[in-house]
Amino acid sequence: MALVGSSIQDAIARAALDPSAWQDVTDAFAADFRGANFVMVGYDLSIRQSITDAFAGYSPECIESYGAHYAVTNPYHATWDALPAGRVVHSAELIPEEELLRTEYWNDWLRPQGDLRNAMGAVLARDPGRLFIFNTHIELRAASRISKRLMQTLRGAAPLLNRSLEINRMLLGLRLDSTLLRFGLEPEDAAILFLGAQGGILYANAQAERHLAEGTLLQYDARGRLTFANLQAAASLAAAIKGVARLSDLNFHLETKSGSMEVRMLPLTEGVLDQLRVPLLVRTPVPALLVVLRLSPGTTSADQVLQERLGLTAAEATVALALAEGATIAEIAEARGVSRFTVRDQVKRAMDKAGARRQADLVRRVIELRRTR
Repeated sequence: MALVGSSIQDAIARAALDPSAWQDVTDAFAADFRGANFVMVGYDLSIRQSITDAFAGYSPECIESYGAHYAVTNPYHATWDALPAGRVVHSAELIPEEELLRTEYWNDWLRPQGDLRNAMGAVLARDPGRLFIFNTHIELRAASRISKRLMQTLRGAAPLLNRSLEINRMLLGLRLDSTLLRFGLEPEDAAILFLGAQGGILYANAQAERHLAEGTLLQYDARGRLTFANLQAAASLAAAIKGVARLSDLNFHLETKSGSMEVRMLPLTEGVLDQLRVPLLVRTPVPALLVVLRLSPGTTSADQVLQERLGLTAAEATVALALAEGATIAEIAEARGVSRFTVRDQVKRAMDKAGARRQADLVRRVIELRRTR
């Protein structure tokens, strides 16, 4: 299936700008691949607003039973850790089918749903404090009909899904609508620009205006259109405006005096704009490209601070940060693919090391350290 101009591509692009729109992505896949269920789950401790897990095709009862029990018995969890991010695999590459068919997970959860022994998926992103997985389960009766086409589509979609997650992170989880574009409510460290079809600037936020005024990173060309001071970046922007950019042209880093700058560019189609609450001031003429720039996160992450200051392990630090973000024990266990008992034990050890008598004391300590790092 060609992704260009498809409902799946439009849904992925919308999700880049609106972290609450990932349900549309799984729904678009399910609409094009009857007989398959889709799910995207994960967490990102670096953004203010959580990206909600998205399911399509699974019954509410199956989703509930998975979280309550089968997430712990899922035999694939141990295999995801060694899987390179971005690689789409079939379940048979991870666990032989004959081994899967001997598990409680297949017999009691996969089989009653139409024998979902065939699955495909990918780790979209894996960083400290951040993990996202996109997965599909295929009913046995539909496997021979859709598996080949679905694998091709997933391989084409994986880098687009990853790019949308990156833009979510750069926008700090804030919805790109009239609220974000108002002065004072946008991400303080992200430069955001909407460009027209010829590269003219339709909108630039305060951070982007500062870069344009300085001229060391962003510049106006002789015709008043956006360009980069870096020649290679300028060529990538030109390719994006012409619609001939490769994925590597749309996602790259630039070294500046302040550090490494992440650059993400997203082509905007009518299908994307029609479902976004973009203010009228940037709707005429129609925006064709979104450009977002942000300094890469510093080398001293929140995880590292907790490990250094409190002596926590990497797992304990991740769990402590998740608690500070408001996640429950059950939510952390499901996101990390471990049992609730494991998470409770990690919380207890983190409390002991932090000198906290209550869980609330640990959360308060984590928040204090995050503010002072």
